[in-house]
Amino acid sequence: MNKKYSTTYRIKTIEALEQSKKLDFENIIPIKPYSKISNKKLEELSFLLNERILPILISQFGNNYRGASCINFSAALYAWLNALNCDAEIVFGEVEIFHTDEFDVTLENLTHEYKNNIRSGVQNVHAWVTIGDDIIIDACLPDRIFKYYKVPQLPNIFVTRAYIMAERWKSKYKPMLIGSDFINKTNNFNPIDAIPQIQSMINKWMTSEINSQ
Repeated sequence: MNKKYSTTYRIKTIEALEQSKKLDFENIIPIKPYSKISNKKLEELSFLLNERILPILISQFGNNYRGASCINFSAALYAWLNALNCDAEIVFGEVEIFHTDEFDVTLENLTHEYKNNIRSGVQNVHAWVTIGDDIIIDACLPDRIFKYYKVPQLPNIFVTRAYIMAERWKSKYKPMLIGSDFINKTNNFNPIDAIPQIQSMINKWMTSEINSQ
């Protein structure tokens, strides 16, 4: 596979981080677009997300069409990964599928929403999660690709690299802003608040397992 789009994705990620800093995002997790993440770590992460975390999120949000629920699912994935001490951040932007921009996103509109604390109306944006490098974690785009493009054999959640998304799934991710601050300003919840709650839940599970041995 041609890995060229991963280079483009990393450049756009750096630009998105710079834009977010210009908007004074206060809580950006220090992800590193040029720090290599091994395929082994990616496989381990994929197993964790598919077998452990995604079932919990489906029980929380329901097993309906997820293509329009990217804010909720990305916020939850972000919270779970950080609760498990895996640095992760939420990315906001556009996705081009089969040469079509899906969400009509512009940096100007995102900036306007953030600066003006607009919490109502339709948000023209797509959100996903990254842990750095060229990694994309997206629980919602598979449903959208299947619904509108009838692509078979999609995974339940994308845990992969930007160039693989571009080559195999014809989906080019275009980061514009990065940071949970965007959700805090434009929705009625703050993803950061869920992290200690999940950590407490994990500690209770671990204590219960130890006591049962």
